[in-house]
Amino acid sequence: MKKEFSVIKLKAFSLIEVILAIALFSLYSTSIIVFITHGEESILRVGQKAKASFLAEEGIEATRAIRNENFENLIDGSYGIDSVSGKWQLVSSPTQIDGFSREITISTVDNNTKKITSKISWSKRDGSSTFLEFLTQLTNWDSYSGVPGFGDWRNPFMESFLTLTGGKDGIKVQVKDNFCYVVRDSAADSFVSIDITDTLHPLLGFENNLKDNPKNLYIHNDLVLIATKSNSAELQIADILDPTSPIMKGEFDAEGNPDASGIYAKDNYVYLTRLNGSGPELLIIDVSDPDYPQSLGSLELEKNANEIVVLGDFAYIASGPNGYQLMTIDIKDPAQPSVVGHFSLPEDQNALTIAGFESTVIIGTEKGVIYAFDVTDPTNPLKKGEIALRDNANNKVNDMALGLDNHYIFTVSDVPNREFQVYDISDISSPFFISSFDTPNALFGVAYDNAKDRAFAVGTANEKSLIIIAPKQQQP
Repeated sequence: MKKEFSVIKLKAFSLIEVILAIALFSLYSTSIIVFITHGEESILRVGQKAKASFLAEEGIEATRAIRNENFENLIDGSYGIDSVSGKWQLVSSPTQIDGFSREITISTVDNNTKKITSKISWSKRDGSSTFLEFLTQLTNWDSYSGVPGFGDWRNPFMESFLTLTGGKDGIKVQVKDNFCYVVRDSAADSFVSIDITDTLHPLLGFENNLKDNPKNLYIHNDLVLIATKSNSAELQIADILDPTSPIMKGEFDAEGNPDASGIYAKDNYVYLTRLNGSGPELLIIDVSDPDYPQSLGSLELEKNANEIVVLGDFAYIASGPNGYQLMTIDIKDPAQPSVVGHFSLPEDQNALTIAGFESTVIIGTEKGVIYAFDVTDPTNPLKKGEIALRDNANNKVNDMALGLDNHYIFTVSDVPNREFQVYDISDISSPFFISSFDTPNALFGVAYDNAKDRAFAVGTANEKSLIIIAPKQQQP
């Protein structure tokens, strides 16, 4: 009896085990399927949004090309847009492109300005529909004397502003697509994105904390590279593939303790500059893997290396004081950078900011003077032109941004009533003043976006943390 009872008990226990195993296997399988399905949907959503953004931006640029051909072609209404014989043309109905629908809407702002909306619609995996819109304004540039294809910057105005919380000064700003990225003088909420799809109504995207206060930033592909005061993370990296939800990636700890000051990137190499002190003032860092940035080379300069720009095989550094305010660095071998040229300005002043294109380099100084150089021979920079900020009383040129296809340069400073100033640099040997704007607080950072023909400035104005400045509006 005991034997039979024992056998029956064993069979019952085995059956329970089988039932439990089947249940656990089913639960596990279902979880895996849900996980895979969710992952596929996330990837699909990101891909669809990226494709929609590209098509919307292309729609804006195509409409700009039509405007450049003839402003009168921009008639109010809703259209598709297509390329016919190599030229963009408006067509009667929305254009279908690989499952996406593109519609261009044109409306009148005034006699010489049109509002353009590029709307992309598509179906999600669950069958529901969604859309994305890019907006801009296009000016009839034939109605004034200026740079073809752009607005009239002889009388700029504040188109809009955005207030950020916390009362922290804006330090620098950069633009990519439809977002501004701002760094502020704080560790908390110091890295901010702002949606500028509609420049009349900027919207806060996100606020992120950093390790210590940031000093500068540069956008390279889908990465924001941030130079900071941190002694353990002078370089901090953020992935902005999704600009509404950045992902903080790797950090780089530079030798010594001086603050990082300037930053530039090219071909997955980051060029980070620092103030004079222990450790090299120039560092070259490989960010091919943004999670694990690697040191490539460095250079002792024994001067403040305030900002940097890279043109071809050479880096140019705004530095000082005490001579060598412009330094040329040969970076053909990033493991062994070397100083190959320099230029010294009068009065032992600091060169604080720098910009460059083709064979031209421009620096701004603590004395409020802008200098333009021809660097056709990088080893022998030639000073071609200079101009002082209007109403300058040794006010610092805090930042500069090239604009209007490098015809103009936008400057920001603390010059009273002229914190924002615009100069024509079409002839670098003879730059001249175009206009200024009263913000009315000191400005520290400026960026310009060609597609939107807008300048974006940050500074000490707490209620106007980001200021969007537009060219003159034509009146009816």
